[in-house]
This record gives sequence, C-alpha cells and structure tokens, in this order.
Amino acid sequence: MQAVFALLIAVAAACLKEGVIILTCGTYGNVIRLLPPLVISDELLLDGLQVLAAGPIVAALTGLGAGAAAGGLTGALIGLGIPEHEAKFFHEELERGGILLGVYTHADRAKIAKEILESAGAEKVRG
Repeated sequence: MQAVFALLIAVAAACLKEGVIILTCGTYGNVIRLLPPLVISDELLLDGLQVLAAGPIVAALTGLGAGAAAGGLTGALIGLGIPEHEAKFFHEELERGGILLGVYTHADRAKIAKEILESAGAEKVRG
C-alpha cells in the first residue's frame, strides 16, 4: 500500500509542475481527487485531464522506479528532487503522524504563503 501512496505523491507532484493541482485522499492515500470549479470550460477541463493522463503519470512511473528501489516514500521524494536528508526527515515525520503539505502559488503570493505556514508552526518551509 505504501508503494501506491508513494506513486500518487509522485503523480501529484508531476501534475503540480504542469500547473494542475490534484489531491490524494482516501483511507490509505490511494485516491486522486480532482476539484475543478463548477464554471470550468470543457476546453480547460480537457487540458487538465490530458496533463493528468499523459506526462505526469509517465514521469512519475519512470521516476518512481529509481525512487522505489531506494525505499518507498523516501525514494519517491528523492526521485522528485528532494535532498535525501530532507526526504528521510519527511518520511519519519509522516510515520509519527505529521503532515506533508505542498502549496502552489503565484510568485507574488509566495512570501505571504510562507509567512502563513511559518506562523502556524510549519517546519522546513521552502519557496
């Protein structure tokens, strides 16, 4: 089950790099949730679904191959470009019940987002 969770984290990160935000959910983190606005155009919805169906899944599967060999979630995070010591830290924190949160924002809002996270007690905030 951990391999599926690691795969979905990799897919979500790959989608985010393409500007498509998806959420993982479910009891075991094995479900992808899409949250398009009710007023989304058919064209924009199709664009987002194409991003989900094409590049990120292929990228995640190929990137996860090396990462999974390195060890489940830690390996998947390393495969996404997170330094090994940070990936191990995140994995340990998740095992202790912590939360790994990824936030996408436009450049003009990044500082505000970082301040909000830090004021709420978030650790290892990058951006």
